[in-house]
Amino acid sequence: MPFTNLDLRGFVYSVQKSEILKFLTYLFEQDIKEMEEMSKKTGKVIEKHSYIVDVDGYTFRQATNRDALNMLNEVLKLYEANYPERMKTTYFINVPTYFNLVLNLSKPFLSEATLKKFRLFGKDYKKALLSDIDADVLPKFLGGNRTDPDGNPRCESIINFGGMIPPECYALQHSVKPLEEEEGVTCIKVPRQSYRFVEIHVTDFNCKVEWMFETPTKDIAVGFYRKRENDSSVTYDELLPMERVFCHLVPESGTFLCDAPGTYALKFDNGYSWMSSKKVFYKIKISSATENDICG
Repeated sequence: MPFTNLDLRGFVYSVQKSEILKFLTYLFEQDIKEMEEMSKKTGKVIEKHSYIVDVDGYTFRQATNRDALNMLNEVLKLYEANYPERMKTTYFINVPTYFNLVLNLSKPFLSEATLKKFRLFGKDYKKALLSDIDADVLPKFLGGNRTDPDGNPRCESIINFGGMIPPECYALQHSVKPLEEEEGVTCIKVPRQSYRFVEIHVTDFNCKVEWMFETPTKDIAVGFYRKRENDSSVTYDELLPMERVFCHLVPESGTFLCDAPGTYALKFDNGYSWMSSKKVFYKIKISSATENDICG
């Protein structure tokens, strides 16, 4: 299951949530049928399966987008309520340093039994996969021997690597209320070839900061920082790397768990634009993280 091109945000604005969950239910049921057929074919009882989730290239912005997180959590609730006994192990591979933070945001929707089936690896995952999965079944690019009939080691005949959904395909975008019409929204202007910091004052330990923003036209770059001050200087430590986002069709959102009090900041950067200033509408929410949010 490659996450690099998994565009959950695009799904949210292109397909009704109920239709996504209906299709996933169909896939889960098909998995059960395939295990039943394999049991008859081999004479062995096959009731569980293993998942391999490749998060290589899955950016922090993708992972913490509020709409994507909400959709992912709906999928987890569906699976947890109906199919948890079908999971043997889930291998998360090519895990970035921030992945535990992202996983913590979904832990409230998972049982302790399910969480114990998760195994996290960086780049050193192949030996672990081969200890559980036959080399002739495991695709070659994951350390096994399996290839497509044409020799493709990525086995694209059985693995859908997906792709980003173009914003012009967001069929549900007109059902989304413009952010500027909501209560509690602030507007700032970011001049051309310039940037603006929006400071966020966190007064307690283990707080969840959530934000949403949009621009009336074109894109804007955004990052998340922690402000450091001493007697002679002010610096900003990067927590979420800058990334240009298309937020003029539907709002963009994000989440970050702040482990300590302090001043944090969203940076809206328009430095790449030679001609146009940008208006940015945004709203920010700070709340106490739950115990499940912060446990490691």
